[in-house]
Amino acid sequence: MKIDKIQTTAHYPQFKAGKVRVFSDFDKTFLPSSHGNFVHNYDERFVNAIRKNFKSFKEFLDNTRQGLKFTITTGRTFGEFQTMAEVSRERKFGMPLPDTLIVKNGSDEHIRVGTDEDFYNGGEFPFKYEVTNKEKEENIKKLTNWDGPLIKEKLKELFKSYNMRIVEGDSEHSPGDYGSRSLFAPGKLPYETNKVFQGADKADWSVGFRNDGNCKIFYTYPYDMYCVDERYAANMDLQTKIHKIFQDNNIKYSWAYSRGEHENECGGRPWKIYEPDIIDSEFKGNHDCGLSKVYDVNEAIKLAQANNDLVIAAGDSSNDAYMLNPGVYLKNYLTDEILNRHGNIQLLYDLVNPKDLIKVLDKDPELAEIFIKMPFRGVIVRQNDGENKLKALEPFTKGKYQKIVIVDEGELQSGIKQSIKMYCEQNPKYKEKLSSDLNKQIDPDSSPNDGGSGGRYP
Repeated sequence: MKIDKIQTTAHYPQFKAGKVRVFSDFDKTFLPSSHGNFVHNYDERFVNAIRKNFKSFKEFLDNTRQGLKFTITTGRTFGEFQTMAEVSRERKFGMPLPDTLIVKNGSDEHIRVGTDEDFYNGGEFPFKYEVTNKEKEENIKKLTNWDGPLIKEKLKELFKSYNMRIVEGDSEHSPGDYGSRSLFAPGKLPYETNKVFQGADKADWSVGFRNDGNCKIFYTYPYDMYCVDERYAANMDLQTKIHKIFQDNNIKYSWAYSRGEHENECGGRPWKIYEPDIIDSEFKGNHDCGLSKVYDVNEAIKLAQANNDLVIAAGDSSNDAYMLNPGVYLKNYLTDEILNRHGNIQLLYDLVNPKDLIKVLDKDPELAEIFIKMPFRGVIVRQNDGENKLKALEPFTKGKYQKIVIVDEGELQSGIKQSIKMYCEQNPKYKEKLSSDLNKQIDPDSSPNDGGSGGRYP
């Protein structure tokens, strides 16, 4: 069977044959530490271990300039990631910075404009908040009509009409860690979770916008928005008008909210997230239908299929499970013939359930061959506590359908190398085109390979 229905719209710079695109979660996947330890732990053994790990990974990236593009895809905001990079600089950890940075679980992709050396020697962060992958944003707009800057301005106008004080920042909490970037930094949103509001005593009449980029909108209301009558009425009126903004602009959108019952979610304030709805309707009910880390990996796989390249995704916890699930990306390859053979909608549900998909593959050699050859590999970084939060993906960690390798915390580099080597063994044509620098990394004793050339991806 010819796989000729793959869409190849370029959302990223075109790969050359034999290249690798790596998407890695940040916390406890790329960062071999908890946030707290990274910021506050001064134990000499810990500090030396972090520095050694980052030095090795930096050498790996420097030595694969011809063939590997490294992207951090994180739940953090731009400002939170920048703060962590500044901690690395201040503590002389030497954390290598990615080629691109995707924030807030699939939102904006920020493009590198400087070097690690400029940052560590001069303090100039090599990413700018406004320098993003406009091609990605335009493609999302074509799919959903989403226009983040326009929506945000319309929301601001709406909130101003209610005389609300508008505050903007990055982190939704922890001003002690994120300083002036936090929405709760001094002079921004007051931290009032322990205050009892009654009678004429009301919370600060303000709305906080977290900088989730052009592709997502996050805002937070006063603590008592749901428990003071006139404010509850205002909230209901605001929601009607906000949804009308999306409807009037013919925008396909998804949204989530919290009433603020949990102090660890925006300090207990009610919040809402709006994002483009880019997932096909058949998948609704199986997962969040909004923009996620999956979008970027999926688009990269389409390019990899066309260009004989490889895509690797790495993560450590349940919120990375969907990105790491190879069945999710198999949808790109489904023809009408395959769908009809398995009952259409039922197959779409089976794709995202590993055990069910294995049963389907065992009964359909044609689809199994497509799955095996799909240019995707996953890396699960196992945590030191031994808890495997990604047990559902176990069917893909062994046997003929293996697409995932498991490594210990701090061993992301090893997982990437294992994944490339596995794919090379399976795909000789890819191995032939593998750039000499990558070939040497996965097989130090191999002879030089002239496949691939050029500088590090922009």
